[in-house]
Amino acid sequence: MKNNEERTTKTVEKNGLIISEDGKVLIGVNDNSIMSIEIPDGIEVIGAKAFNDCSLLREVSLPQSVRQISEDAFVNCKYLSKVTLSEGLTEIGDFAFAFCSFLKSIVIPRTVTKIGEFAFSDCASLEEVILQEGLCTIGEAAFDHCSSLKKIEVPGSVKHVDLSIFDGCNSLKELVFNEGLETLEGVFLHKFRFIKKIALPNSLENIDGQSFSGFVHLKEIRLSPDNPHFKYIDGVLYSIDLKRLVKVLPFKKGSFSVPVSVREVDRMAFQDCKNLTEIVFLDGVTTIGCNAFERCSSLKEVRLPKKIRRIEELTFMDCKELSKIDVPNSVRVIDRWAFWHCNSLKELKLPTSLVTIGVNAFPYNLQNISIDSKNKRYSVIDGVIYNRDMTELVLIATPSKTRQFIVPDSIKKIRKYAFMNCNKLESIKLPDGLIEIGASSFRGCESLQSITLPDGIKEIPEGAFGDCSALNEVIFPKELQIIGDWAFCLCVSLQSLTIPESVRRLEERSLPIVAKEIHVPYTNPSEAAKVFRKVRKSESYKDYRFKLYVPKGTKTNYKKEKLFTNWVKIKEDID
Repeated sequence: MKNNEERTTKTVEKNGLIISEDGKVLIGVNDNSIMSIEIPDGIEVIGAKAFNDCSLLREVSLPQSVRQISEDAFVNCKYLSKVTLSEGLTEIGDFAFAFCSFLKSIVIPRTVTKIGEFAFSDCASLEEVILQEGLCTIGEAAFDHCSSLKKIEVPGSVKHVDLSIFDGCNSLKELVFNEGLETLEGVFLHKFRFIKKIALPNSLENIDGQSFSGFVHLKEIRLSPDNPHFKYIDGVLYSIDLKRLVKVLPFKKGSFSVPVSVREVDRMAFQDCKNLTEIVFLDGVTTIGCNAFERCSSLKEVRLPKKIRRIEELTFMDCKELSKIDVPNSVRVIDRWAFWHCNSLKELKLPTSLVTIGVNAFPYNLQNISIDSKNKRYSVIDGVIYNRDMTELVLIATPSKTRQFIVPDSIKKIRKYAFMNCNKLESIKLPDGLIEIGASSFRGCESLQSITLPDGIKEIPEGAFGDCSALNEVIFPKELQIIGDWAFCLCVSLQSLTIPESVRRLEERSLPIVAKEIHVPYTNPSEAAKVFRKVRKSESYKDYRFKLYVPKGTKTNYKKEKLFTNWVKIKEDID
C-alpha cells in the first residue's frame, strides 16, 4: 500500500496500480521497484505520494485525461529522466517532482495554470524548462537548486515573480521576462553569478532595489525607449521622474554623486557595489532604504543628506572600509545592525535628534562614541549609552574595549541586548537597586565566568545569558519567579544550578542542556512538578541528563511524582 488515502477510499488494482473505484484517481503502486509505467486513460488525478520513492522509475507519460499532479507525487524518483505531460493538465502540486535528480528537461503544457512550491526542487540535471502562456502562478522555490539550469523564459501570463523560485540555480545565465509581468521580487542571499544583462518589460511597474539583489555581476538593464515607469542612465535605474533611485549596478567605481532630483533611495540600491569609494548626497534626499549600502566593501566615506530621519536596518552592513560618516542632526532612529561589520569605523558622534537605537546598531570595533549634549533621550559615558536620567543602561557601544564593568548604582533597568557580544567581558557588578534585565541582555559574553543577580530581579528573560560559554556560576536573586526560554542556551560550562524557592515557573528550554546538577528547595514534589512542567513537556526534555537534588528526606516522594518518573535521577542534598 502506498499511502493513507486508500484506507478511506475504495480502490481497485490494475496492472500493479492502485486506483480509486471510480477510476479517476491513481493512488499508488504495489511495487516500488518499477522502472516504467503506463498510466491508463481516464485517470484525472495523480494522488499525493503516488510514486514516492520509486527510485528505479525512469520514464512516465501522462494521458490527456490527467488534470492534476498532487503534492509529492513523484518525489525522490531519482532515476526518472523523461516525463511527458499532456495538454489538459492544469496543476502541478508542491514537491511533485522534487529530487528527481536525473530529469533533464520538462515541457509544461499551456493548460497548466499553477506550479506548486518546490515542485522541481533539487532536480540537479534539469537543463531545460519550457513554460508557456497560460501559466499564472509559480510557487516559492519551484526550481530551487536546479543547478544545471542555464536559461528560463517566464511567460507574460505570470504577473508576479519572486526570484526565490530560482534560488540555488547557480548556472543560470539568461532570465527572460515577457510583457505582462507586473511585479518582480528579489531574494536576499542568492547570487545569480552569471547573469550580466536583464531586460525589463514595459508592464513591470513594481520593483525596487531588492529586485536585483544577488545579481552581483549585472552590467546592463535593458528598457524599451517608451518604458512608462523607469529610466536607465549610465548603470543606474531610476523612476521615470528621476525622483527615486532604484538600483546602482555593481560595476560602478570611485565616487558617485546622487542626482539633485532624487528624493528616495531604494532598499539595497547600492548593494554589492564593491568598487565605490565615496557616495555624495545632496540635501533633497529624505529616505534611504534598508541594506542600501550593504557589502560596499571599498566605501570609505558617505555624506548623508541633512533631511533623513532614519538610518534603516543593515544600511551599511559589511562596509568594511567605511571610516568616516557624519550622522546629520535630523536622524531620529538608527536601526538594528545599521553599521554592523563596519570594522574601520572607530568613532561616531550621535546627533541631538536621536531618540531610538536598534540592536547591534554599531560596529563591534567602535572605540569612541559621543552624543550631542543637547540630546534629551540619551547620555554617553565612557562608551556606554544610558537614558538621560541614568536609570537605564541602554547599550555598551564599545564592546571590544569592555573587560570589567561596574553598573552605576542609579540603574534600575538593563535593556535587551545591552551587553550582547561583549565577548571580552570577564566580570560585572550589578547594583542592588537593579530590578529588570532585558532579553538577550548578556548574550554572547563569552568570557564572563560568574554573575550575581540582585534580589530585586523577579525574571530572567529569554536568552538573557545565551552563548555565555565560560559562565560556570550564577547566584540567583531571592525573589526570582521566572526563568525564561533559552535563558542559559549554550552555556556549556554551567553544570550546576540552585533554584530559589521563590521560582514558580521554568520555561521550556530555560535550563542549560549540559547541566549535571539541579538543586531545588521544594519539600513538596507536586510544587516542584508545577515549576518543571514546561521543561518536561518540551521537545528537548530528553536531552537533559542532570541529577535533581532534592531536600533531605523527600527522595521517596519525589520518585513517586509522575512528572519526574523515567526522566531524571533523584538525589538528596546532604543538608
